[in-house]
Amino acid sequence: MTVRSHHPLVRLVACFIALIAVGCGSDVGRLAEQLTSADPDQRYDAAKALEDLGVEARGALPAIAAALNDPVPKVRYRAAKAMSKLEGNAAPAADAIAQAFDGADEKTRYYLLKSLANLEPASAAALPHLGESLSSPNAEHRYYAAKALAGMGEAAKPAAEALRKAAKDREEKVRRLASDALANLQ
Repeated sequence: MTVRSHHPLVRLVACFIALIAVGCGSDVGRLAEQLTSADPDQRYDAAKALEDLGVEARGALPAIAAALNDPVPKVRYRAAKAMSKLEGNAAPAADAIAQAFDGADEKTRYYLLKSLANLEPASAAALPHLGESLSSPNAEHRYYAAKALAGMGEAAKPAAEALRKAAKDREEKVRRLASDALANLQ
C-alpha cells in the first residue's frame, strides 16, 4: 500500500488499515492451522474463532471442511457452524458437507443443512440427506432441507415424493419452500 499524503493522520489511518488487512489474513491462516492441532480444545477454539469471522474465514475453507470429520463431536459441531457462516463461499466444500451427515448429531445436522441451504444449487451428493431431512421431527431441519432442494431446480427430482409430503407440512415456511421446489421440477 502506497500513501502519497504527507498529512500524519492520513498516513496513520492508512497504516492502521494495512495492519488490519494483514492481521486478518494471517489470523485465518493461523486458525486454519490450529484446526489440525493434536489438542481437541485448541481445534474447538479455532473453529469457534473461524465461525466468529463469518465469510472472512473463507480462506480456511479446506481446513473447516476437514474438521467436519473430526473425531471429537464438539469440534465437528463448531466446524459445521463455521461452515454455515461462510454462506455461498462454502460451495467448493459441498461434497464434504454431504459426507459429514453420517454420524452427525442433531445440532451438527442443523448447521450442515443450513450450509447446504446457502448453496445454490446444493451438492447432488447431499440429495439423500436432504430428502431424509424433510421428514425430520425438527422443523428447522425440514425448513433448511426444503430451502436447499428449492435451490436445486430439476436436480431435486429424486426427492419429489418427499417434497410432495413436505408440501403438506404443519409448518407454513416448510410447505412454501417444498411447494417452490416442486414448482421448479416442472
